[in-house]
Amino acid sequence: FYNSIFESSYLPNTNWTETFYGPKTILERLFWPIYIFFDPRRAFDTNIYYGRIGYGYIVSLFILLYSIYNRFIKHKKNDTFIYFSYLYILLCLIWSNFMMGYIRYALILEVLSGIVIAIFIYKFFNSKKVIPFIVCIFCIYSFVKVSFMSMGDMLLTNTELAWRYSYLENKVNYKNNLKYIFSNKWDYTEYTKDIDCFGIADYNSAYATLLDSNKRVISLNAGYANDYGKEQFNKIVDSCKNIYVISTSITLDRTEGYLEKTEFERKGSNINLKADFLNYDYDLILFEVQKKD
Repeated sequence: FYNSIFESSYLPNTNWTETFYGPKTILERLFWPIYIFFDPRRAFDTNIYYGRIGYGYIVSLFILLYSIYNRFIKHKKNDTFIYFSYLYILLCLIWSNFMMGYIRYALILEVLSGIVIAIFIYKFFNSKKVIPFIVCIFCIYSFVKVSFMSMGDMLLTNTELAWRYSYLENKVNYKNNLKYIFSNKWDYTEYTKDIDCFGIADYNSAYATLLDSNKRVISLNAGYANDYGKEQFNKIVDSCKNIYVISTSITLDRTEGYLEKTEFERKGSNINLKADFLNYDYDLILFEVQKKD
């Protein structure tokens, strides 16, 4: 993003643009958190999104209009909490216009949305004014709906979670991962002690880090964007005593397909192991690669 500003030597001095995700028109740019209620696929990996960012944006817009009315029509001083809503609107606009409006880049906005809604309910639930009270009812509705749908997704259906598993579909693996929230107790040294570098040919660099966070991880599929990047990439590759690609038993064909499009080829046979951060139905697979002749 915006390399004409940051001028990284590894990338062209151009501003990369996304053609599918994100807002295109002025109205979309201004109201993107609301627009994605109706077209979530342009902001997310699935056609379903429960609107956590959008609900907070609607409430923040109401607070903005209410504060303007209160200040310039009623000539009253506004509560300081409204500035939090101003900040939320600003952050949403930055996300929509400069971060392609992609939901996975805006998890903090989902958290802040809940805070905006909670503050509004606290401030206006006992209001004798009709419109603020109606907005409070809307806030409570959105809070309950999003909480119910999100928790239901995590526990039961995984509708919004795309390819991920719900808790009831994968109890064993959720329990295995829970024990690692506050500690790193896994030890796969037996499998990684002779590996110098991990090469990533798929979308699974986290697997490499979970196996051994001290090993270097090289993106084989991304590679480089210019001659300088190619030079640095080759220096790193040449400094590796060996490179092992990581995959799983369910994604191995895809990984090998990606590998064929790179400058590398398989050198050794598969090393299969069970990893408790992975679904127990699948094996984690390692195999050595080398540069093509």
